[in-house]
Amino acid sequence: MSETTLPAVQDTPVMTDDERLAYTQNMRKRLVDDMTENGEKMPAEKGDRMVLLQALADIDRSALGNKRIVAAKKDGDENRNTALIIAQMAQIKYQTPSGSPFEGNVIEGEFREVPQLDDRDLPELKLVPGETDIGISSRTFDDFMRESEE
Repeated sequence: MSETTLPAVQDTPVMTDDERLAYTQNMRKRLVDDMTENGEKMPAEKGDRMVLLQALADIDRSALGNKRIVAAKKDGDENRNTALIIAQMAQIKYQTPSGSPFEGNVIEGEFREVPQLDDRDLPELKLVPGETDIGISSRTFDDFMRESEE
């Protein structure tokens, strides 16, 4: 392998985080290319192979991290859009006497009362023994089906 001369630390310009990440990714790629002679050969020594594998793993880890950042940004944008839509919906004045969307129906701009059910129209309630018990029931499915058929 060939030796590459790097600038001294004091000669290195100040970089942003993105520039630093791009620089280290580029250095890893150059290292891999140098070790494999641009993908044509694999190193023979075990130590060199371990260095190569670590460099490749770091490249993969960095790429996956970038994908997670992009996905998180997309999720954040979608959550923001959803929150804006909900906020807009909350500001809508509904055409009901109180402006509440839960008070009644508005069909084609006309307010209509929500129908009310008169309790006297309902049949008399007949409770089955155990129906209002609180706790865990010991009945099996077969017991339940047998009781339902009776």
